[in-house]
Amino acid sequence: DVNIMDFGTKIQMLRKSHGLSQESLANILNINRNNLSRIETIGREAFKDCVSLTLNEKDLTKAYALGAKAFEGCEKLTSLDLTALRNAGQEIFKNCINLESVILNERTKLSYGMFVGSGLKEVDIYEKVSIPVFCFALCKSLTKVNIHNSLVSIDKGAFSECISLNQMNILGNVDYIGEQVFYGDTALESIKLPNN
Repeated sequence: DVNIMDFGTKIQMLRKSHGLSQESLANILNINRNNLSRIETIGREAFKDCVSLTLNEKDLTKAYALGAKAFEGCEKLTSLDLTALRNAGQEIFKNCINLESVILNERTKLSYGMFVGSGLKEVDIYEKVSIPVFCFALCKSLTKVNIHNSLVSIDKGAFSECISLNQMNILGNVDYIGEQVFYGDTALESIKLPNN
């Protein structure tokens, strides 16, 4: 297994020392996909704005740590398995407009603004503590959310401006719902809560 502690910094140094554009970097990494699928940590802004970067759903299955904005603006990402993710920086997948689906589990760590502005359509959340501030905000294609476990909180604006969100199923208890969690969710007519 590959463990690169500050992958983002090393990638940015590589770009600068060789005069590589984000596009060139994405093309190099796409050629070396076998190496990418073994990476366990990716640092801050490693692939930020690599609009040509494509990943297969299974390419991040060993990644347990992703730095802040690691994939921000990567427009060709479509589907990812994030079941190994335990350490998540802020806004990792911000503005990944074609990221339509993610696979999460009970151990997947969510973070501030993690998917803000992404193209998610449906999401199954297994978090047991909280859904962080603005985690899914501005996901304009998001239509359905299933929260499978009880939570301490759904934090401020977690689903704000999700204009297509029409199904919210909370299957466990939630102790606290923050301000403006559903602000601007004009398609949301009801929220399904547990019977108890």
